[in-house]
Amino acid sequence: MSVKCTKSESSYMAGCRCDDCRAAHTDRERARRTTKRQETTKSPSARARSGGRGLNWDDALTRGQIAEARGWEK
Repeated sequence: MSVKCTKSESSYMAGCRCDDCRAAHTDRERARRTTKRQETTKSPSARARSGGRGLNWDDALTRGQIAEARGWEK
């Protein structure tokens, strides 16, 4: 299957692996990653928004309570 090379990232995505298409893809990916990094640094991380790891142990049962509920000996 032949891919018409336009020396752009779209040709790379279609399967062309010439140096020009590969360079266009590399440049675009670098720009995308840089933009994404800048966006994520502006907003707080998911961990910070959730107040830590997001675990809530307030309603957790102790080992003794579980054993008692199952009828095991302590």
